[in-house]
Amino acid sequence: MKGHILSVIFLLMWNLWIVMGISILLGAAGYFIFKYRRLSGALSELKDQKSLNEAILRSVGAYVVLINDRVEVLRSNYYTVTQTEDPGSVLRLGELFNCKNGLDAGHCGEHMNCPKCKIRNAIVGAFAFNQPFKEIEEDMVLYKSRNKGDVVECTVSVSGVPLEVAGERCQLITLYDITRYRKMQRELEQETRLAQESSRLKSRFLTNISHEIRTPLNSIVGFGQLLAANNDTPQNREYVQIINRNSAQLSRMIQYTLDLSRIEIEGVQKHLSEERVYTICQEVEEEFLLQMDTLQSPVSFIFDPSDKEIVLNTDAARLRQILSHLLNNAIQNTRQGSIHFGYEVREKTLFFYVTDTGIGISEED
Repeated sequence: MKGHILSVIFLLMWNLWIVMGISILLGAAGYFIFKYRRLSGALSELKDQKSLNEAILRSVGAYVVLINDRVEVLRSNYYTVTQTEDPGSVLRLGELFNCKNGLDAGHCGEHMNCPKCKIRNAIVGAFAFNQPFKEIEEDMVLYKSRNKGDVVECTVSVSGVPLEVAGERCQLITLYDITRYRKMQRELEQETRLAQESSRLKSRFLTNISHEIRTPLNSIVGFGQLLAANNDTPQNREYVQIINRNSAQLSRMIQYTLDLSRIEIEGVQKHLSEERVYTICQEVEEEFLLQMDTLQSPVSFIFDPSDKEIVLNTDAARLRQILSHLLNNAIQNTRQGSIHFGYEVREKTLFFYVTDTGIGISEED
């Protein structure tokens, strides 16, 4: 009986060990399956990230190069972008891009012109002071292949950022080919210079022709005034008025052309001084009273003086010119009635005005 009980106990313990062993094996298998899945997921993500990085490097429109402090290329998208085969040998930066100086000398950095290279000096300075550099431009002559032969001239823009990779001092270099943009810029600058020269010649021509026209026009205006003063026939007086009116208009147009030509050549020259506003307006009034008398216009021309002591820091010639433009427009569009002009102060602001009884502007316009 005692032996039978011991057998049962032994059998139960044996079964318990078997169950425990199976549980441990299942747990271990589950653990390794979980770890395998995580590792597979991580490897898949790493592969996807690598593919993404390669796609980015192919599409950035620039060469990206990782170099060490010996200017040796550690990694680059050059072969992917150019669809050329990686030679598998260690190249320096200039050798990677087939720099003529570097290949002629045998190694990048050994040519007599290398110390003058702005790109190389920027890289050396970045390693020395651990500072990035940006958009260093350089004109380069490159061989089309490492076998030399034909060369191509180009302009590049290079930027660099120092960093540390696996304990080694490195720089990430980004190189853009800006040859096409610089060519476009030079062409645009040339076209701009030609356009400016053409404009200058046009302005000179307008100035010269305007002066040539003014000489006979002054004779026409002078004799028109004499005819107006010595003619009693109503019909002839009307003809003389037409001559004088159109001569005055042509004279103003010539003066405007001269002003425009002068502005295009010299720009607007301001000559500021303390001026009495009443004096300036009085001079304008005298000029237009004489003009309207010559034209024998039936329109009343009235200057409404305000405060005669107002002093303004202004360019008197330009102010007279502005008032003259406004008054000329009023005279051209007023056949009867009156033209008033003057100035007034409203809340510490000086306002000039011209009002007339001419055709005006329709309300919808």
